[in-house]
Amino acid sequence: LQMNKYLIFTESYIDLVQPLFTRLRNDHTGCLKLGIPLTVSIFTLKGLESQVEKVDTGELPEFFEQLEKRICDILGETDYCFRFGHNRFAAVFPGKYKKAGQKAMAVLRKKFQLNYPDLLFSHQLFEYPREKMGLDEIFSDLV
Repeated sequence: LQMNKYLIFTESYIDLVQPLFTRLRNDHTGCLKLGIPLTVSIFTLKGLESQVEKVDTGELPEFFEQLEKRICDILGETDYCFRFGHNRFAAVFPGKYKKAGQKAMAVLRKKFQLNYPDLLFSHQLFEYPREKMGLDEIFSDLV
């Protein structure tokens, strides 16, 4: 097993998500030092299995392009989002309060309900330093 600054890899395994968790941890530490909020939204899209049927029709790449576009539409200049499971995503809003994250998630939910009514959208919001849970606690509960 080899490690560089962010990636864990062997000849046949590369961890592509670890750099994003490292970035999140660095943002969390930076926001705490500066005394500004960091809002993290963990959201899931249940029913993605139904989209796999679109592989045969060639519509799946278009679906994921639309998914990316809808997520990018809610993100500000310093915000980012990543997928860390089959149907789990984390949207990170550095320097923004929970209310801003709630608005962004409401817009995203509405977009998904209009265009993909068969997908179930759910989310949880956490604001630091207001929330007492640490990043490790939040993500370990999801596994």
